[in-house]
Amino acid sequence: MTHYKYKNKLRWFVPGAKIKRYIFLILMGLFLVAFSEFIIELKNLRFLSFFTGQLLIIVGVVSIIARLWRAKPRGINGMTRADQLYKEAILDAGPKIVAFGGGTGLSSMLRAAKKLTSNITAIVTVADNGGNSGVLRQELGVLPPGDVRNCVIALSDAEVMMDELLNYRFKEGKMAGYCMGNLFLVAMSEIHGGFLQGIKSTSDVLAVTGQVLPITCDNVHLIAEMDNGEIVEGEDLIGEAQRNHGGYIKKVSLKPSDCSVLPQALDAIAEADIITFGPGSLYTSILPNLLVDGVVEKIKQSGAVKIYVSNLMTQPGETENYDVYSHIKAIEEHVGDKIFDYVLINDNMKIPEAILKRYEEELAEPVKLGDYRTSKNQYSVIKENLVENIENKVRHSAFRLANVVNKVYNIHRKNKK
Repeated sequence: MTHYKYKNKLRWFVPGAKIKRYIFLILMGLFLVAFSEFIIELKNLRFLSFFTGQLLIIVGVVSIIARLWRAKPRGINGMTRADQLYKEAILDAGPKIVAFGGGTGLSSMLRAAKKLTSNITAIVTVADNGGNSGVLRQELGVLPPGDVRNCVIALSDAEVMMDELLNYRFKEGKMAGYCMGNLFLVAMSEIHGGFLQGIKSTSDVLAVTGQVLPITCDNVHLIAEMDNGEIVEGEDLIGEAQRNHGGYIKKVSLKPSDCSVLPQALDAIAEADIITFGPGSLYTSILPNLLVDGVVEKIKQSGAVKIYVSNLMTQPGETENYDVYSHIKAIEEHVGDKIFDYVLINDNMKIPEAILKRYEEELAEPVKLGDYRTSKNQYSVIKENLVENIENKVRHSAFRLANVVNKVYNIHRKNKK
């Protein structure tokens, strides 16, 4: 459920909706018309009161009708006029958020961001070479569409319907296993002359809030150096390397190392009020974005509040036995310095035993805080209940995450004054 679907009749009266002022005019008009009935001796004043009252009523009614007409529902999202007014009055004036991450974690962050603002930029890596995305990349020479698809779904105004459509996988024949959303993005890219144009056109068609940007449009691959000396090339093989040969990921890099950052991504970072990192796969979603030349430098220059959102569970093949500060230490070792100010961690480990047991069977466990001293920098740590159970999976609650991010943003603005 997106933020547009709250059944709150008071949405008509939010500040900035420009409805209350016209209602006030109508009420003033009614008062003057009623007042004129009590003026018996002063006929000129009586006429003036009656005429002014009628005029105010007419102006108020016409203005409300015009306002509602301008806020007519758009696209396939089915927003009511009250929802559209709320979006224009509150969300369009909200902070500019740039979100780095990947997979289901970034989707949770984007759903949270939608509750705060319409000014959202999701920045995703394009190093994926596994699964359906990898096949399309190899066969058609396109950038992998998987993470982009997930972001488009999360930011769509008709999220539930788009989730069913774009995540649908064909079950039979030569198309078995192919994802509808990936094919749609590739088709739009070919129609409109490029991957970036394809994302933009897809976002317009699906009434997406904000924008989704690849960190680069270059054909990049992810390389991992394991602590046992093994070099693994390809995102899809990195997790398998640990499971098959043991050892942990020591360092990741991009090939080619001099890939060009998308200028629009740098512009979004420079203009951001809030920059979030995670949730998402540490080595295959978050760090690949930060390894592109110019990104870390632009983040450090930004005056935005920078927030790291810790994963809820460890990831087999990437972060087994990692605590929060193991994640942070890995980022510091790659980027060379502190790039965020706040760390958000889940403070509610009351996860049902049945779900924990299933995760344990997959070699995953809740991410613990760990020792502060393992980090060379000090961060403001905020502990909140951020977890919710979605289809027996541990996920970040978009509602709770939105509240915490908004709280941190307000603290940051207050400290800057």
